[in-house]
Amino acid sequence: MSYTRKYILIFFALSIAISIQAQSINSNEFSAEPTWLNMELASENTMYPRTNVVPYGNENGIEKWQYEQSPFYISLDDGMTKQCSGHASVPRIDALPKDGGAQCVYKRDFFAGRDWKNYEIFLHVRAGVTYEVILNGKKVGFSQDSHLYSEFDITPYVKSSANNALEIRTYSTSAATLLEMNSAQDGGGLKGSVFITLKNPVNISDYSLTTDYSPSNQTARLDIDLQVKNPKKKGQYYVEVELWNPKGKVFEKMGKWTVFDKKNKNTVTLEREFMGVEPWSAETPHLYTAIIRLRDKDMQVLETVGTRFGFRTVAMGGGMLKVNGQAVKLRGMTYAADAVNHERMRSDLQAMKQHNVNAIRTAYHSPADERFYELCDEYGFYVFCDANLMPFSDKNKAIATDPAYEELFTWRMENMYEQLKNHTSIVAWSLGRGQDNGVCMEAAYRTLRQKDMARPVVFGGAQYSDNTDIVALSAATIDDLKAYVAQKPSRPLVLWGYGSAQGNNFGGMEPLWKTIRENRYLQGGFFSSWSRADYYDQTKEAEVSLPGMCLADGMPKPYLAELRNLYRPFDVKLVRISQDAAEFAVSNLLDFLTLNDYTLEYTIFTNLKPRIIEGEINVDLKPGETKNFKLKVPQLTLYAGEELWIRFTIRQRKDTPAVPKLTDLGTTECRLPMKEVRREPQPEYAKTELHIDTTGS
Repeated sequence: MSYTRKYILIFFALSIAISIQAQSINSNEFSAEPTWLNMELASENTMYPRTNVVPYGNENGIEKWQYEQSPFYISLDDGMTKQCSGHASVPRIDALPKDGGAQCVYKRDFFAGRDWKNYEIFLHVRAGVTYEVILNGKKVGFSQDSHLYSEFDITPYVKSSANNALEIRTYSTSAATLLEMNSAQDGGGLKGSVFITLKNPVNISDYSLTTDYSPSNQTARLDIDLQVKNPKKKGQYYVEVELWNPKGKVFEKMGKWTVFDKKNKNTVTLEREFMGVEPWSAETPHLYTAIIRLRDKDMQVLETVGTRFGFRTVAMGGGMLKVNGQAVKLRGMTYAADAVNHERMRSDLQAMKQHNVNAIRTAYHSPADERFYELCDEYGFYVFCDANLMPFSDKNKAIATDPAYEELFTWRMENMYEQLKNHTSIVAWSLGRGQDNGVCMEAAYRTLRQKDMARPVVFGGAQYSDNTDIVALSAATIDDLKAYVAQKPSRPLVLWGYGSAQGNNFGGMEPLWKTIRENRYLQGGFFSSWSRADYYDQTKEAEVSLPGMCLADGMPKPYLAELRNLYRPFDVKLVRISQDAAEFAVSNLLDFLTLNDYTLEYTIFTNLKPRIIEGEINVDLKPGETKNFKLKVPQLTLYAGEELWIRFTIRQRKDTPAVPKLTDLGTTECRLPMKEVRREPQPEYAKTELHIDTTGS
């Protein structure tokens, strides 16, 4: 069933309904008002958004998200031709350009085998800002959301046992650009792979996984709602779910029969409680695998889909964001995931884990490619998923305050939620980077809360208004944070994009994070940003670049080592010192792991001697716990100006998918104010002349 969104008067809705019928393309095929200028039509002839239901040929591929290797997945990337004209232009609210800005035409022929007639055929496209799909000379549909896939049922348009001509027309400037200020000067074009999926006519059309985990008794619950589609509207079928544990071993099976009687879609609900599961968190990203099979009345498998997921609970409680009942500190980073390829994305996320980042906000060009969320599930990140919303405003009008645009906003919330709902790493939804609040943003907030009662919804532009579950401030001083905490608020506060990797803006971060660590209502923040982010700044009326922690080639800047220490998983403070020993207090700053999961080393040194005594400390601290310990301190002869120090370094104890064993995860240093035994002047060194050879010999 196609999904057509129309936000217009009834008589105009009827005319649109007629126009979506397949017709031959000619010079008059597009109306006097092109589809890319229609403010009341978000998409046409697209499928209702859903989770990834690509069928697998080999079930083992589900454990590694290898749907691209399925025989039912056909990539159209190779051989795609491209021809572009025009230029991207920034639209005005009162005067949208009618030329579509930069226009690109992509063409690709593909051969449909004889057996394709036995399947339903779906085309997946992600392009910006607006695009139309034409197949074999007939218009299929269009969409206006540049950062999520749209899915088109092309079954009626495909010719089996023949070549098929695909054409995708993209327009960089459209009505949708008014909702995507960050893409105002984007050249448009394809934003991801173009591919086809083949599905049995009786198939799993969508499913939703919901988990709950109780740390008090280590029990977990899994609820799966599956949509089974059957165009014949009769017959009985068996839905089976097989669960694999994180080691790839089968540990549970469940299933249920569904009988069709005059309906073409049934909902099947499976639920089960478990004991002793391994929970998912950013520190312990244990993933299970769900193998979902659809069988006919003879128990023959018709289709297999599935995903990886983690058992975890996300909830707001006691004025805090909690994961598995525990309030978490967000040591976050903003990240332009859509600007890099998959391999660079993987290396970036591994580097973030090695620098103690545990949370990511997809603040630029979001939502990201689905591979990003799969990696975040695997490596362990708390993801705040930004919607593709950054609406325009001028001195006379703000799009976010105009109720005429309300359903365009809510459609994007539905699109984001339905496609990404099963990703364990997503712990919060965000209404995007816009700063204007109003009826459209309030409607967007309500849409997500109705869809998802567990995950919080965050909007920085709301400030302290009701349409945000977490107060998200982009510019806040330490005094601002302390004043907020003093109010004993009902909602936590996060820094929505703090700091900068430019100039000396990184200064003052240690006092800021000391304040965050010491106050429960301050749940952390997202540093801005990992890599360079390019976006259109409406106030400057120009494309701007935000420098990142890494250079264009991925090499880190020196600031990144400083951020690693700010985000360190432990802290050590000097309590007292005697003639031969020093007492320290060590704190575990983690939320789930014990400090014994790491190696804590120390080095005693002076500013003249880099290494005097080294050792390792065995401290088994529970999350959030602090304990004191003593170390013997040697009596030394100190020269004039020489100072005694101790450095504590924490390292990874064992290999994980993202962090190798012995990786340095942070240091802290304390000066040891020892009583001077003997104070001598530093020795004189022989002075020699420096000769520089300029002859090149």
